[in-house]
Amino acid sequence: MIRATRQLSTKSVIDKLFNVVQSSSYDERQTKLDHLIDTYARQRKAIYPNLVNDVIQRWALEQPKREALWMCESKSNESEILTFDDVYKQSCRLANVLTNEEFDLAPGQTVLVILPNTAKERILLLLACIQTGLIFCPYDPKDLTNAGISERIRKLVINCVITDENNLDMVRYYTGTPLRPLKKGYFMPCSKSKLSPVSWTHLMQHANNAESRYTKFVNINHNTPIIRLLSNNNNVIEYSQEALNLRLILAGLWLNSNKTPRLIWMKNQNEIISMASWLFGSSIFYKETETLKSMVQTFENYPIDAFCATLANYQMLENEHEQQREITTNLQQLFSTESITSKIKSRWHSLTNLYIRDDYPGFYKKPILNDFSKHVRQTAYVADKVYRFSYNIPKIYRFWYFSQVYIEAKYDQTICGLVSSYDQTRILIVTISGSLNILNLVTKSHLNLMRTHIKSITDIDYDDIRKQLISVGQDGTIRIWCFRTGKQLSEFTSEREIPLIVTYTPNRQIFACGFNNGTIKIFDLNTSIILNEIK
Repeated sequence: MIRATRQLSTKSVIDKLFNVVQSSSYDERQTKLDHLIDTYARQRKAIYPNLVNDVIQRWALEQPKREALWMCESKSNESEILTFDDVYKQSCRLANVLTNEEFDLAPGQTVLVILPNTAKERILLLLACIQTGLIFCPYDPKDLTNAGISERIRKLVINCVITDENNLDMVRYYTGTPLRPLKKGYFMPCSKSKLSPVSWTHLMQHANNAESRYTKFVNINHNTPIIRLLSNNNNVIEYSQEALNLRLILAGLWLNSNKTPRLIWMKNQNEIISMASWLFGSSIFYKETETLKSMVQTFENYPIDAFCATLANYQMLENEHEQQREITTNLQQLFSTESITSKIKSRWHSLTNLYIRDDYPGFYKKPILNDFSKHVRQTAYVADKVYRFSYNIPKIYRFWYFSQVYIEAKYDQTICGLVSSYDQTRILIVTISGSLNILNLVTKSHLNLMRTHIKSITDIDYDDIRKQLISVGQDGTIRIWCFRTGKQLSEFTSEREIPLIVTYTPNRQIFACGFNNGTIKIFDLNTSIILNEIK
């Protein structure tokens, strides 16, 4: 019944999407786009976050042989084409592998995906995470460093890491921490050895044997994060389920407001922009090219009728010393998610006789979106927002929402730590005196915990399944709290040693604590006994 309700809630929007694709004239298309926007604006809250998977499933049922994804090797020019039926079944297989006994991941847990932007497995894993309620954390191997791996495991609270054979050795070396045991998987072509490194799962081997439908229903709040990553400044950025939907709709409208591309080359674009093409049935083309010559050859050798790229890709033409000849291609539309100078636009027009459309940053203001409510437009615009928790100012905690102070709370003691709930509705505030305080961002209410540490808190960790928090302090105690009510649930006391660091295991049944004398103790939450002690 719940699954049926979800399918009904998305059906009207998906019907409108398919009506736009079937338009026979420009005027009819604009009218149907208006109906689509109006339907989405009215039913936004009722639409289940799994919109993109429902669209892919619809394409797979109605036009299973319709091409969805072209993967082209940069050196050999060999290409692999996946239909919508292939994409749907392969993403379902990966969803089953991630949630079955091979990995046993639960909704809300995080998957660090270290794969190239152009790898088909990367976008298939994102679809699998959306279906299962897992949090997708992308990491481009071009930026791969040992410090970057460790930073993401810590800041993004990683439970599982997935990579390919090209990066396996480096990733394997820097993911062996005993305090945060990770589920690990890698991709390797099936033609090669099926022997897996110790503790690593051969994903393709298991996916090929998995069910091609994902039948589990996951009831997820629309504010639940689905994508989490680190910015260039090492700030944590999250997209909620609702924000992902809004960005997909906006990007899809931007790419299809004039004409639906048949095959669109996504050059250095993120997963959201790429997946938006599927809403209207376009095929995505992936290929890495380093020079303008190879880019032009790709235009001439493949039936690409739309090109969506970054400023750096379009600048290749400006950097050429010789004037390029006009080329004969199937190109009909050029897109850029960044602003392009008039000089570069002019040179590309001389090459392709097309103008670059670069109005994406302000597209939400276009007249075509007049039927969107103010709230929908604002939410879509701030989908990239980064919540920054600043506590460098003693005794004051400010929660910033863009340039304005959303909430301010003052304390008698210096603030030394913060942690946010995964739904971003509550903030735990730690002061140097050992007090714990919860700030509710929805009700703007404040809660002081009745029993707190009597000395400074040294570390905290959050259990997203039970909604509990564990803290350790210099008073020698380990305390577990209910994050919703603020009440202390249990307490462990150590008289001769001070706990310095604490972390839950992925199954949240036990936790590990490191002490100032170099000892590591493993505790069982259910029995409150020490399972193991490492000296």
